[in-house]
Amino acid sequence: MQIEHNSITIRVFVSSPGDVDTERKIALKVLDQVGKDLLSKKISLEAIAWDQPEMSTPLLAAITPQEAIDSGLVRPSDCDIVVVIFWSRMGTPLPFPQYKKANGERYLSGTEWEFEEAVTASRERGRPKVLLYRRTEELLLGVKDIEIMQKYEQWQRVENFFSRFQDTETGTILQGYNQYDTPESFGRDFEIHLRKLIDQIIEETLRQTKPKVTIDLPLLEFCLVPSGEVEIQDRVITVPSFKMSKFPITYSQYEAFVNSDGYKNNSYWSGLGWDWKTQGSRLYPERYWYDTKWHKSDHPVVGVTWYEALAFCNWLGTQLKSEVTLPTEWQWQLAAQGPDKCIYPWGNTFDSQKCNTADSTIGGTTSVYKYQESASYYNIYDMVGNAAEWCINEYDPFVSIELEKNSPKVIRGGSWRHPSIFASNITRQSQLPYDRSYYCGFRVIMKY
Repeated sequence: MQIEHNSITIRVFVSSPGDVDTERKIALKVLDQVGKDLLSKKISLEAIAWDQPEMSTPLLAAITPQEAIDSGLVRPSDCDIVVVIFWSRMGTPLPFPQYKKANGERYLSGTEWEFEEAVTASRERGRPKVLLYRRTEELLLGVKDIEIMQKYEQWQRVENFFSRFQDTETGTILQGYNQYDTPESFGRDFEIHLRKLIDQIIEETLRQTKPKVTIDLPLLEFCLVPSGEVEIQDRVITVPSFKMSKFPITYSQYEAFVNSDGYKNNSYWSGLGWDWKTQGSRLYPERYWYDTKWHKSDHPVVGVTWYEALAFCNWLGTQLKSEVTLPTEWQWQLAAQGPDKCIYPWGNTFDSQKCNTADSTIGGTTSVYKYQESASYYNIYDMVGNAAEWCINEYDPFVSIELEKNSPKVIRGGSWRHPSIFASNITRQSQLPYDRSYYCGFRVIMKY
């Protein structure tokens, strides 16, 4: 990693044999797009790959191609992230004994050497972070293929390479890797993994100077939602990347807001919200705050108005030194349906055992991590059922955001009180911003 003038450069090394050319192109395209998204944060991505035009390396007669590449490229261990991709080829073996492993064995290819070099450095000092991928799509070999034996031998080498990642006797996973079936699914997974690793690297890099958060909020976690598209009322909307809270805001989290200066500091509140609060001399969400049927530490807070939810966001953003707000409904929908545009967070078939709706006959809220198996594609819990969730935008027109207007706001996800028809990723409902109901809460997003 390079740090100059308060900017950060993250190096990403891409390694593979020659049979995954499509994946390499996808990886470089993803790196380019993510790099553009990070420019506003003074963070740049540098792709290190032999097929990058600016990385062209001359081949000299006296040295091997791998040596030529090594002489012109940064080594994997010098990078922050190393991406290694395999399918049906291991690659060309390196000269022996010039290149040999610590145990004396031969390296089966330059890609294997690059992988081992990166993993060794990672174990020693925590960098680079290594992403290993394997394409599971079956390789079809024709009986007339004159290279059938060579291709089979290459495939067998790949099999042998990955066999060491699992204990054959116990089935225990010894090293992790990511499987995918098509280049398209690789691109989708790689972008998610890449953004998460970049977040980790940035956090690790800035940890020494970053102000410490002065609050401890149980269950406050954020999940990355990469950019994507959603359709609302026959309109397709492109949604930039953002982070969403893994769980709805709970009572224990909202208590921290109430017990601090949340209801005393007007800088957290909109103008209309502060007027609403002061007119009633309100110091907490009055309707259900002291009702033990609802007030349970790991249950979603309910009975909060849109004004209160927004004020909590502003307070939390102050504590986290970041921009926190309610999601728009297009952000909410993208987080719920994922890249496959599912009807429900877990798929396209409703299951009353995967969410808390009227069909479940529970009759109230449940813990926000009760339904762990029904998290969305981005591992976000309780997107449907339990408590409906405030969004920041208007119900009509839905593309409008009016912080100082007492007009109906969107709520999404249905609740314990609603039948299953309201528990889909696309169903829209509305409430007035000053309404307090025992079935409505909220979650938050953070700017990425």
